[in-house]
Amino acid sequence: MRQLGLALLSSLFIFTSAMAADEKYDLTHRFGVGGGLGVTSPVGRSHSGFDGNFTGGLWARYHLDPRLGLELAYTRMTFDFKGLNLNDLDPTADVVDLSIAYRAWPKEQWHMLVQLGMGYVRFSDISQSRPTKNFDDLALKARLGAEYMLSPNIMLAIHADYFRLSVGGNNNRVETLNPNLALTYYFGGGSGEPKKEDPPKTLQGKVDTDGDSVSDDIDKCPASPANQPVNEFGCAKTEKLEFTLNIQFANGSSKIDEAFSPDLQKLADFLIKYPSVKAEIEGHTDNTGSEKFNYAISTKRAESVRKYMIEKFKIDQARLTSKGFGPSQPVGDNGTPEGRSKNRRVVAHVQAEGKR
Repeated sequence: MRQLGLALLSSLFIFTSAMAADEKYDLTHRFGVGGGLGVTSPVGRSHSGFDGNFTGGLWARYHLDPRLGLELAYTRMTFDFKGLNLNDLDPTADVVDLSIAYRAWPKEQWHMLVQLGMGYVRFSDISQSRPTKNFDDLALKARLGAEYMLSPNIMLAIHADYFRLSVGGNNNRVETLNPNLALTYYFGGGSGEPKKEDPPKTLQGKVDTDGDSVSDDIDKCPASPANQPVNEFGCAKTEKLEFTLNIQFANGSSKIDEAFSPDLQKLADFLIKYPSVKAEIEGHTDNTGSEKFNYAISTKRAESVRKYMIEKFKIDQARLTSKGFGPSQPVGDNGTPEGRSKNRRVVAHVQAEGKR
């Protein structure tokens, strides 16, 4: 029996040297239930007459973080009495212990394990001199192991468990080294696998990418921050919706050509659809010419657009404001013709408090 135990223990080191790191498996905040079978091998200054037999155990685990975990375990060890004319007794030791475990390489597919615990042992059928034939006493436990994740939820392990079991006081004790094979199933918490992105949500058959209950076909802010209230067109309070009005003005002029009416129609349609929304019309220029002139012309052009929206599309004047920013907010490089063209722009900013 001892030879079998030593052979199983030696396989622990073969097992650890053969394993190579694979994908990461994080057990943080996960629960595990499992069990193992092995041999009971008395060692050291054990109680006279004990010889080992088989051992088995069950346990429940919880992992506090990638390295540290707790385990509540039940172990049954069986023994034979040889000599002392007590062959009619079949001693057993039932151990319940709570232990703390430390894992090296905790996010790899295989781990090295060190575990320490203590608890309670009951020896049964160990004495002919007592009616109950039972002894209750202290149990100490240490474990060295190698664990391999067959999948994110299933762990195979080889353990070498050392128990020091007191037997009825008077410094009597049994010490055992119990090699065993074990299997643990994990559930709850993270799976250890890379998280997959959630598919876009749907709203009455329409896609709602940011999950704000405003479908993408009408959502003006389709990437709103999660868990923030949005308004009826899908924008959070922290977001500003911008309409760029593709209007070109003659040099030094603020008059709107009727050819650009369709561009302004889009803004008008939006304001008509959402009557509680207000908008600010902003005028911007490049840095050509004097700063004073640019501020003046940008202000006139913004106000020209505001008046056009009121007169042409009958938008309530109380809902519209205008302001000129001159060259102070460029969006392009004023050193190039293309950049200056981008900077000469009129935009409408719409911002409404989130309500949903």
